[in-house]
Amino acid sequence: MSDADIQRTLLEFTARSITIPISAMPTSIDRVLLCGGGSNNQLLLERVRALLPGAHTSSTIDVGIDPDWVEAMAFAWLAKQRIECVPGNIPAVTGASRPCILGSIYLPG
Repeated sequence: MSDADIQRTLLEFTARSITIPISAMPTSIDRVLLCGGGSNNQLLLERVRALLPGAHTSSTIDVGIDPDWVEAMAFAWLAKQRIECVPGNIPAVTGASRPCILGSIYLPG
């Protein structure tokens, strides 16, 4: 396979990895916000739009959040939850058997 074919295959795999779980949702999804480096990839955006024709698909920039900050924001929120001893998971979403305080804090000495 050519380098271009490999890259295109990986892009299609990514688009389907995003859209298959969304399509399997029991309720209709009308908006999808992409974040991270992939949100800058116009072909990826086009493929996600084509695979989810009923949903408005765009970047988190449309709601005022830089797509490159979303992962950092998620980890900051998880750290806050841990420091406050508040569960950081939602069993109905994750499939966990119960809410859990996630992570550990290791102090020096």
